[in-house]
Amino acid sequence: MPADQLYVRVPAQGPAGGAPQRISMADIPDLAARLASGQPLHLQAINLHRFDEGFAAALTAFREKVEAEIPEVADPRTSMTIGLFLSSAGVVAPFHADHEHNFLAQVVGDKHMHLFSPADLQLFPSEARESLACDDIHVLHTYSPAAEERGAVQYLAAGSIVYHPPMGPHWVDTGKQGHSLSVSVSFVTPSVDRVLLLHKFNRRLRRLGLAPSPVGQSPSADGFKYAVARSMRDLLRIGR
Repeated sequence: MPADQLYVRVPAQGPAGGAPQRISMADIPDLAARLASGQPLHLQAINLHRFDEGFAAALTAFREKVEAEIPEVADPRTSMTIGLFLSSAGVVAPFHADHEHNFLAQVVGDKHMHLFSPADLQLFPSEARESLACDDIHVLHTYSPAAEERGAVQYLAAGSIVYHPPMGPHWVDTGKQGHSLSVSVSFVTPSVDRVLLLHKFNRRLRRLGLAPSPVGQSPSADGFKYAVARSMRDLLRIGR
């Protein structure tokens, strides 16, 4: 696979440990041994449907199933991807958020997913949402143990699957018994694209010294901002 589709990370300790260190696959000649020994290591392969016919077929079949639950997925503007997560025992994915609809299926080993509401502006402030939309910054720095009271824990054993919605903060604790293998399927629907564009527009307003209302707080304000942002999209690079 191309190097930009394969990520190797050495994770920090705990959900508040911050972004993991990214290293080149070429610098880990003993990958299998490190995984077997339990040394903390996380491998992510993305866009597998572009390189393997089997994954492409699986993604298409899964999309057809999801359309029954999320009709917007059937929209031709929806994009989708499938990837793998391979982790050594005990690896923690830090507290972060993603913008897509995501389904995570556990294949080998187990995980505990700590899930929080996408509407929680204390855990996921507007400025952090703008950083995700504009700069692809996923890791959040608002976690504290007290936050667990506002979340829910989903245990994933081999053969189970969990859905978490766009903009939902979460962190993941891999089981201690051995390495973990998961498959992730993500969808970016038109409504997700709308939310991202609104956050990008709010970033523009904030940099002009204004204090925009959080996305989702005022439907009328969002409608006006979206109309303006959409008309500007081809004229200005509002993601900067």
